[in-house]
Amino acid sequence: MQGRNERESSSIVSQEVIQPKNQRYQEESIFGRFTENLRYLEDPLEYRREGSEPGLVLVFNQETFDNGSPTRDGSLKDVEDIVTCLTRLGFNISSKHIFTDLTKDEIFKNVDAILASDLSEYNSVLVFVLTHGDYENYLHSRTTSFLADEFWLKFVRCPKLDKIPKMFTIQACKGTEKTTSSGEVKDTLLVPMSTFSIKNIFSDMLIVYSTLEGKYAFRHNTNGTWLIQEICKNFTAYGRRDDVFSMLTRVIKCVSKNYFDQEKQEVVKQLPVIVSTLSKKFYLNKNKDRHHILESIENQVEILKLSRSIREKVVTIHRRDEETKNTKDKAKSSKK
Repeated sequence: MQGRNERESSSIVSQEVIQPKNQRYQEESIFGRFTENLRYLEDPLEYRREGSEPGLVLVFNQETFDNGSPTRDGSLKDVEDIVTCLTRLGFNISSKHIFTDLTKDEIFKNVDAILASDLSEYNSVLVFVLTHGDYENYLHSRTTSFLADEFWLKFVRCPKLDKIPKMFTIQACKGTEKTTSSGEVKDTLLVPMSTFSIKNIFSDMLIVYSTLEGKYAFRHNTNGTWLIQEICKNFTAYGRRDDVFSMLTRVIKCVSKNYFDQEKQEVVKQLPVIVSTLSKKFYLNKNKDRHHILESIENQVEILKLSRSIREKVVTIHRRDEETKNTKDKAKSSKK
């Protein structure tokens, strides 16, 4: 593999401060235009999809930082693959919803503006934050850090998004420790305890962390991050058939089993973590593939009902015939 794997570290290095890049998507265009086909069937156990838009997709891509933190080379590959993957799955991704190298204030102002807009047609929300990170859910903007909880609470507290599944993918380091394949066992937090505070967690949320609490995550300087690349591969392959939680379970397996970095005599791994308060199955779209599967299931159910009804009628007729025959036999016997 050409290039190199780099830690998603936020440590300051001796280098000239790099100024933020210009927004890469200048056009206020839509990468494709799709509409949910409301005629397609839904699983009774899944979230209702009553709007015309499959989902609202937001990408916050932090590549350069004013504090001297290393540039996140390869992150643009992640952005491009997210757009390509989700566009193929029917999402209408607007250029104005892809943000690069924003300050904390700019991030939160843009979120507020989006949440103040008309969201009535969106059936889901998918937010990707690609940046450096630290312990206890701290994420880095171009100028300063902020809490991931503070970020996602804006979405989960928005009345317009009530009862809509919301997925937050956090691609960032969560410390400076290694995840190794050695037999050494250490107590490790999966996520900060604050994540489960009643103030920070709400229903219908799905949070995807790139790594365990205290550990660092990997990004290849040309091929992108391990987590985002596997999300895009699995969503592309299975996004028209499987629910999101099932696909993310497969993503965790792929990242933890198929990726490693050799550091001296140590093999370093990465283990993503999912936190979910989903109460139903979360699918990315309505489509003809699942429609035909559900239609087939419905037909099987109807055939079983019809078969049961026919069997009951046959049993009833047979019982009636037996009763009639017994009555006649009794009548003959009494005449004798």
